[in-house]
Amino acid sequence: MTAALELIGVTSGYGSSPVVHGVSLQIAPGEILALVGKNGMGKSSLLKTILAFLPVWDGAVRIDGCDVTRLPPHRKRALGLAYAPQEQALFQDLSVRDNLRLGLADDRSFELGWPMSADVSCADRATVPASRYAVGRRTEDADRGTRTDRRAASVSSG
Repeated sequence: MTAALELIGVTSGYGSSPVVHGVSLQIAPGEILALVGKNGMGKSSLLKTILAFLPVWDGAVRIDGCDVTRLPPHRKRALGLAYAPQEQALFQDLSVRDNLRLGLADDRSFELGWPMSADVSCADRATVPASRYAVGRRTEDADRGTRTDRRAASVSSG
């Protein structure tokens, strides 16, 4: 089975200072990975590197087997990657679902979920408009519908 997300020897950093050193991992479809560590250990830097907010100096990032290492952030979003920083940048009075929907072009995108199919080529995936993909269905699957209707203020963000 192809990994949903795969990192192969990823190295990155800020300026000339390396922070992420040769990270390799595979996340299977439906698998949840917790990235834990003390402050300053590179957790956020790794996520920013995966999403192209920081450049990959060495190694590769693959989504569903497609090399997306050099794609810009908006194209990675179209493939289903998103970054939700720990900071309290949520609309506290809205539900978790409504906070997620704010990043989409329309409600229909949210309800459609992630229509990416295995028969879509890597090149085609990189050119699909970001508004065609959504977080709704995958979030519901992961949470079994138990948390997305709760107020954002009631859910831990740390």
